[in-house]
Amino acid sequence: MRWDLVVIDEAHHAVDQTHQDVFASIPDSVFKVGLTATFYRGTPKSTRELHEYWGDPYIALTWAEAHKQGRIH
Repeated sequence: MRWDLVVIDEAHHAVDQTHQDVFASIPDSVFKVGLTATFYRGTPKSTRELHEYWGDPYIALTWAEAHKQGRIH
């Protein structure tokens, strides 16, 4: 079986060793998309590593906008 795309939920965990071990088995030719509601880690260093791995986050909806739209209260 050949995959062209892998979608990873909870992608903020991507920088831990377990995830890195799994990701190492995915060929570089496979496009990876990471989804998360948490675009930071517990420390500035870990957050920097996360952004270095995935690139700058794309924020689809901010908390303020979600509140304004009535999606959260």
